[in-house]
Amino acid sequence: MLLIKKNLRTIIPLLVIAILIMFMVLYFNLKPRLVYTYSDYYDGYLVSESYGNSKSYTVKAEFNGKPVVGIGVRAFYQNSNLEEIIFEDKLEVIERLAFSECHNLKTVDLSHVRQIERNAFSYCESLDNIVIGSRNIAGSAFYKCEGLKSVTLNEGLRTIGTYAFSYTSMKTLRLPTSMKEVYDDAFKYQTTLEELEYYYSFNNNYVKSLPYAKSYS
Repeated sequence: MLLIKKNLRTIIPLLVIAILIMFMVLYFNLKPRLVYTYSDYYDGYLVSESYGNSKSYTVKAEFNGKPVVGIGVRAFYQNSNLEEIIFEDKLEVIERLAFSECHNLKTVDLSHVRQIERNAFSYCESLDNIVIGSRNIAGSAFYKCEGLKSVTLNEGLRTIGTYAFSYTSMKTLRLPTSMKEVYDDAFKYQTTLEELEYYYSFNNNYVKSLPYAKSYS
């Protein structure tokens, strides 16, 4: 009996500690929050991880006195609950796979993002209307965004990568006068596009080969 009591005196505090640790771990991982990691290259912070199952996250303009400059690799990867992401200020970059397979993401303002890297939004089927202010859109950036019906490309865009807009639902798209390069197969497997407009002086064999492409002046 005495042995049991001694064991209980040891076991009960250990159980309490274990439960507290488990609670803290669950709280830490399930509470909606963003992790910001410093980048020497940009001299600012990138969102490197997201926790919790919130439908909406807001990315700060600053962290620790430095600007928040972008969304890091896989920061929101496969976050199936995410519906909206809000940027308090313009961003330099959205890195590869940052929002890939966020199947319910509907709202994101890309009008003040300077660089969109490969597969950044691939398989985001719920995106339907976006405005892009990027200088470069990398390969497969919006691959299999099957609900994407409306895309506005602002002046300043220079390149669109391979498969960037494959398997989307766009009917019309206008390339800005700043366009320098559209890589082969950027619109491959695109079955809904009826009209692709390009500036008359844009000399790109791939674009000109598309049956729905026409120039404007």
